[in-house]
Amino acid sequence: MRTIACLIAFAPAAAIAGPISKFDARPPAAIYESTRTIEQVERCLIDVGKYGLPNIYRQPDRPDFEMLVWSSGTATAIGRVDLLRLQTGTRVTDWLDDKQVAACAGQ
Repeated sequence: MRTIACLIAFAPAAAIAGPISKFDARPPAAIYESTRTIEQVERCLIDVGKYGLPNIYRQPDRPDFEMLVWSSGTATAIGRVDLLRLQTGTRVTDWLDDKQVAACAGQ
């Protein structure tokens, strides 16, 4: 039973992992250096709206990095934004190519 529960818990991440990596193979639409904190940029991006709510990925071994991924509902990623905490703010790497991302980055 534990094996089944474990497979169910990780199935959504595994299903979307392939589409997320497609963004690594192409250059981002834009890279912004923002004076806003990573939390401020994240909250703003959650409210983008027209793409639905993003999945937010954080890793314990990378506390200064977040990945937001919007999917079409069929496990196909339609956009991705990476956030990296800097001493002076946040680096926003944008594959979503939406003007709202620039606004959230304070551009």
